[in-house]
Amino acid sequence: MRGDSAIGCRAQVYWEGEEEWFEGVVDAYDRERGYYVKYDDGEEQWELDAGEHAMKFLSEDKVVNEAREEEADVNNDGDPENYDQEEYESDHDDVAGEDERNASSEHTSPTPEQEEVEALAVSSASAKPDHAPSTPKRPQRSVKPAAAFMRNSAAFFRDEETLREMQQGLRHEKKTLTHQVHTLTLQLSEREQLSVALKAELQQLKTSATLASVMLQHKTTPGISKGPTKPKTMAQWSERVFDKKLKNQRLAEELLMLKTTVQDKQIAVQRKQQQQDEANAKLARVPRRHLCTLVDLQVEIARLLEEKQITAERYKEELRQWELKIDCEQARAAPLETRLASLQQELRHIGSSYSCIPNTHSTGSIGTHR
Repeated sequence: MRGDSAIGCRAQVYWEGEEEWFEGVVDAYDRERGYYVKYDDGEEQWELDAGEHAMKFLSEDKVVNEAREEEADVNNDGDPENYDQEEYESDHDDVAGEDERNASSEHTSPTPEQEEVEALAVSSASAKPDHAPSTPKRPQRSVKPAAAFMRNSAAFFRDEETLREMQQGLRHEKKTLTHQVHTLTLQLSEREQLSVALKAELQQLKTSATLASVMLQHKTTPGISKGPTKPKTMAQWSERVFDKKLKNQRLAEELLMLKTTVQDKQIAVQRKQQQQDEANAKLARVPRRHLCTLVDLQVEIARLLEEKQITAERYKEELRQWELKIDCEQARAAPLETRLASLQQELRHIGSSYSCIPNTHSTGSIGTHR
C-alpha cells in the first residue's frame, strides 16, 4: 500500500532517535515530502517513505472503529435526560442545605465567628454554578514518556549535522560539568575537614572550660587544706559574684562566636552540597553513551600524544629529505649558473664586435643584394 491509497490508513513510523515504533493515521500524501501522519499523541508532521523498515501500514478497520467510538461519545454527551437529572439533583441539594442552615440558626444563637464561617459558606455556595452537568469523558490514550519527550523536546532533530553539533556541545558541557564536580568535591572535602577541625576545637574548648570550672571549684589557697576561701563580708560576696558574672559573660560570648562560626560553615557546606547536587543532576541528563571515566580520558590523551609524536617524527623526516633535495638541486644548478655567466659574457663580446663593423660596408652589401 503506497501513495494516495494509504490516505486514511493507520501506519507505524520508526523513530531512530527513540528506537521505537509510533502509530498514527495518514492524512495526506505528497510525492516530494512523503506522508503527512497524525500521531496518536497529537503530533503531526511529514514523514518520508524510506521503505518497510521505516514505515508500516496497518489495516483500515482501526480507523473506522475509532470514528464509531467518537460518534458514540458525542451522542452520550448530548443526552438531555442526564442533564435534567443532574440539574434537579444540584437544585435539590441547594434547597436542602438552605433548610438546614435556617433550622440551625433558629435553635442556636450564632457567635461572630460562626457568622463569618456561615457567610463564607454561603458565598462559596452562591459562587458555584447551578447547572453543572457532568459529561462522560472519553478515556484518553496514555502517551508514552519517550514519545512525549520526543514530540515536545526541542533537542530532537533528524538532521545529522545538527545532531553532530549537539553532540559536540554536550561533550563540551560534560567536560565543564565534570570539572565543576571535581572542583566542588575538592571544596566540599576541604569544608568538611575544616568543619571537623572546628568541631574538635569547640569540643576541646568545652572540655577546657569544664576542667577550668572544676579546678576553680576545688582550688585551695595557702594555709587552708581543702576548699576555696569563703568570703566573710557582703562586699567580698558581691565582688566574687561580679567576677563570676563577667567570666560567664565572656565564656557565653566566646561560645556564641563559636556557634556562629559553626553555623556559617554548615551553611557553606549545604550550599556546596546543593551545587554538587545541581551539577550531578546536569551530569545525569547527559546520555550514558557520551559519558567517560578518568581512565578513558587518560587513554585518549596518551593516544593523542603518541600520534603527535609519530606525526612530528614523520614531518622531521620529510623536512630532512627536502633539505637533501634542495642541496642536490643547488649542486646541479651551480655549473649551469657558471655556464650561463660564460654565455652572457660571450654574447656581450659578440655584440661589441658587431658594433665595430663600418656602416659603409653594411650599405654596399645591401645594394648588391638588391
